[in-house]
Amino acid sequence: MKSNKFGWKFEEYKSGDVDGLNVGEVETFKDTPLDSLAKESAQNSLDAKADGNKPVTLEFNSFYIDQEDFPNIEDYREMIDLQIKFWGVTQNDSSTVKFFREARDIINRKKIFCLRISDFNTTGLEGSRDGKGNILSNWWKLVRSKGVSDNSQLKGGSFGIGKHASFACSKLRTTFYSTLDLEGIQSHQGVSILATYDTKEGIRTRGKGYYCKLNDFSCIEGPLSLDQEFNRDGPGTDIFIIGLIEDENDLKNKIIPSILRSFLLAIYNGNLVFKINGETIDKYSLGDLIEGYKNSTINILDYSDIIEDYDILSENLEIKTYNYTMFEENDITLKLSLMPRLKKRIGIYRGNGMKIFDKKNLRLTSDFAGSLFLKGDKVNGYFRNLENPQHNNWSPNRADNPEEATKRINNLHDFIKDSLRDLENKIMPESENMGGISLLDEDIEEEGIKPIEGVDFIPVKPRESKTIKGSRKKIKRSVKPKPPVPNPLPPAERPAPEGEIVEKIDPIKNIPIFPEKIKLFQDNTGEYNLIYNFSEEFNSANCKIFIDGEQTNENVEIDKASIYENNKKNNLQFKNNKIILGNIVKNSNNHLKFKLKEKGMWALEVQFYDNQ
Repeated sequence: MKSNKFGWKFEEYKSGDVDGLNVGEVETFKDTPLDSLAKESAQNSLDAKADGNKPVTLEFNSFYIDQEDFPNIEDYREMIDLQIKFWGVTQNDSSTVKFFREARDIINRKKIFCLRISDFNTTGLEGSRDGKGNILSNWWKLVRSKGVSDNSQLKGGSFGIGKHASFACSKLRTTFYSTLDLEGIQSHQGVSILATYDTKEGIRTRGKGYYCKLNDFSCIEGPLSLDQEFNRDGPGTDIFIIGLIEDENDLKNKIIPSILRSFLLAIYNGNLVFKINGETIDKYSLGDLIEGYKNSTINILDYSDIIEDYDILSENLEIKTYNYTMFEENDITLKLSLMPRLKKRIGIYRGNGMKIFDKKNLRLTSDFAGSLFLKGDKVNGYFRNLENPQHNNWSPNRADNPEEATKRINNLHDFIKDSLRDLENKIMPESENMGGISLLDEDIEEEGIKPIEGVDFIPVKPRESKTIKGSRKKIKRSVKPKPPVPNPLPPAERPAPEGEIVEKIDPIKNIPIFPEKIKLFQDNTGEYNLIYNFSEEFNSANCKIFIDGEQTNENVEIDKASIYENNKKNNLQFKNNKIILGNIVKNSNNHLKFKLKEKGMWALEVQFYDNQ
């Protein structure tokens, strides 16, 4: 495929500067190239949807091209050799020479592994023939620009760098584009993002080159189909990645989960049909695919997040729905499920059906999972502007008013936390006996302590301590706070000024002791109530409060602590996470109240000791 009119041409660098291989836009996607490729491709195709009543179809197909079918391979091979010569003189950049030597090995093979990405029911890339007069056409934004995007607020791309994901997936950093737009115009062009080299004529080039019309770098009229088994018969865009980084046998196993993690909602709602090497994933086949993941005996853990997301969308789990208004009435919806072994995360979805990220690090006693949907145009536009280039997080500093953006993000997080607490309060049992440790509601009421409406009591479990060596055990008690601000309270006969810090409260001996009955809950003031009953008497007891972590416990700081006896409040001494209880009367319900300085949603752990 040789022509005097078109071929490979790299831009001149008249200043003499040098471009290396470490291009920031490509490096952005090097850590997760296939995930990024799947996400960016589906997002761009959904943004270019032509008929709103039909789904967009996105097709991935791997194939091999013969060496002679690589467009103007002689010119390309010569350029690679000149790159090796140019960078071979350096002592400290051997990685660049290695890259180009491997590239030369690839193009010298009889067959080169490639990937075609094609979309259907899209507009194609208009403006391919408009030249420099229409620099914001879709063709120029994808093929001939850098960092340019003027998408509306409701469209996915917003940085103009997502297109570089395809280059991160190419061992040659080379991609070809071909399009048929709604006006019937067909065009194609190749792009390589490489490094500076000196031509045979001694002209220094930039790192970016094109397979194009040699006189002006413009696109070439007509279609291009490097995949011999494919011919486009309707509007859309084809992207050919040359020298795909992935092994042919593993491609489906990596691409399909990537698409599902980001676009499960779009497929479930019938807005996206995905095809890869002849396999179709749409709203009709999705359930069977997920069922296959559930029945897998080998890779079930690899797909557990996808299974969870599907079960929430399809309400295979017991779901409660919450609504929130930010800009328009009920423009945010949250679906939640509380069940054992769920992954404690909330998927955040855009209006186009793309998951942006999973919100994690939400402290709650129970296991849970959920999905949050941005439904209104205003809320989608607002949070789209906060997304980072990888479209997997929000940054308030990207907003015109970062302070306002921080407040809105926090409001959204508070809505999630409040909904989780509400659901836990509705589902968790009000009393439960475990391992001989129990406290009935009647026992509480005998002391004049009424359970707080909407707050559930959760059973304690004796467990091996993670923080204290030896044979001690700890009493684990989980609570659901508001933005928790707890505080403890031991026996009544040690009154001390509220908040007074005791300097020397550590005993010589610290012996673990275990109550017969215990309950821990948070009241509507944000304070924690710890009610316990011992079958024997202790003269110098104390308790320690921890935040229960998955690996280790975290110390907390007590803000205040008091004990109630006969409806009379007596302040207690405390230091850090330790509260001095003093004398404990056997077979009597003790009511301790305490507050923590830490705010958040905590699962707490309580340990009792007798100082002897």
